[in-house]
Amino acid sequence: MAGGPGAREPDGGAAGAGGRDGHVHGGRGDVAGSGERERSGHPVIAYLRANPQALVLLVICLVLGLGTFLAVVVALLTAGSDQTTGEPSGIIFVAHVAHVAHAAHAAHAAIVT
Repeated sequence: MAGGPGAREPDGGAAGAGGRDGHVHGGRGDVAGSGERERSGHPVIAYLRANPQALVLLVICLVLGLGTFLAVVVALLTAGSDQTTGEPSGIIFVAHVAHVAHAAHAAHAAIVT
């Protein structure tokens, strides 16, 4: 490429500039070959740039995970009692009684027939 001192080649190296070891250096004094790594950055970033759907999935998982964590923390902080007896209460107890009654009725019906 024709140009004055400091003219750049398309790959970012200086025109006709060679280092002491014969390698062409980039604009910031990088050794040839490190420009590829510099452009792509960390391998994870390069992967996410090549696969944007993976980035979307990662963001969704992080948001849902953080939301779940915060919901559990808020539930623990706002719990009415910190001491439980271990006994079922409320709708769980009602469902248990209904299940036991149904099982007893089914057993009685099986004996009668």
